[in-house]
Parts: sequence; structure tokens; C-alpha cells
Amino acid sequence: MNKNELAFEQAKLSTRRFELVVGLISHVTVIGGIALCVWLVFEGLRPLVQGQSPEAIGALAKVVQAMELGSMAGYAWGVIASGAWWFERKGKQRAISAKSRYQRIAEADDPGRTSSGLTEIGATPREVKT
Repeated sequence: MNKNELAFEQAKLSTRRFELVVGLISHVTVIGGIALCVWLVFEGLRPLVQGQSPEAIGALAKVVQAMELGSMAGYAWGVIASGAWWFERKGKQRAISAKSRYQRIAEADDPGRTSSGLTEIGATPREVKT
């Protein structure tokens, strides 16, 4: 690898790092916004809960009934779990893809070296039926 190729690879890595930092900041901002919204809702409900009068308890019951918290919580959990699985899988595929690139380089330098036989994104290769 000569100086120009090294500088090019360093520039690519620097750009990738910048993309990851911007993505992290974006993700943290979204999570913070969601947390702020939940906090604001609970702060709005605090006077109803602290009132402990029959009217306050009745008002809180109407809020809970209108929100249908049971079904919303189930849907929210399903969306969160599915999203977490999807992000985890994409992260693994990205890591395996990067590793496979280095594996190809290592195998090119050493013909006796073998790989796991997985595809470039970490999936099990499908056998051709004959």
C-alpha cells in the first residue's frame, strides 16, 4: 500500500467515523425527545395523582381509560423489541461484512488460510440443489 492509498483509506475511515458520530448524536437526540415527552405527560398527570380526592381519582381513571394503556403498552413493547432485533442484526451484518473484507485480504496473502464459509453478510450460504 503506497502513501496515496493509505491517505485515501484514512480519509474513508475519517468519513465513516464522522457518519457514526452524527448517527449517534441523532439517535441520542431522538431518545432524549421521547423521554422528554414521556416526562411531560407524567408531570401533567402529577396533580391528578397527588390530589387524592374522589374527583382527582375519577379524572385519572378517565385519562387511563381513554389512553387504553394495556393495548398501547403491548404494541409499544412489540415495536421496541422488533426494532432492537433489527438494529442488532444490521450491526452484526455490518461487522461481519467488514471482517469478511479483511478475511479476503488475509486469504489472498496466505492461500492455506480458510474462512467459516458464511456469506459476506454473515448468512449461511444456500446449497445449490442438483
